[in-house]
Amino acid sequence: MPWVKLKIHAWLGRDFNGTSSSFQDLSISVSAVESMQQVISRLAKENENFRRAIFEEKANRLREDILVILNGRIINLDKLSEVVLMENDEIIFLPYLAGG
Repeated sequence: MPWVKLKIHAWLGRDFNGTSSSFQDLSISVSAVESMQQVISRLAKENENFRRAIFEEKANRLREDILVILNGRIINLDKLSEVVLMENDEIIFLPYLAGG
């Protein structure tokens, strides 16, 4: 089974204690047939911190204010079910930043 690396920005949840520039790193195995949406849903079921920080259980999807980056490319949340992960992929979860 392929292994992928997840990086979750500390601002996304108090359970990922850290500074504004730190990340929680996780490595997970994925099957060759799982889409990114399926992997995210599985991780939300298995990891309470992940679920509370960035997942909407009722909608079974990531929160709308989350930015997903796969190997340096931003992924549209509506396309997560079309993305199949491969060995050594890196997924970064960031909060959308707003300013004025």
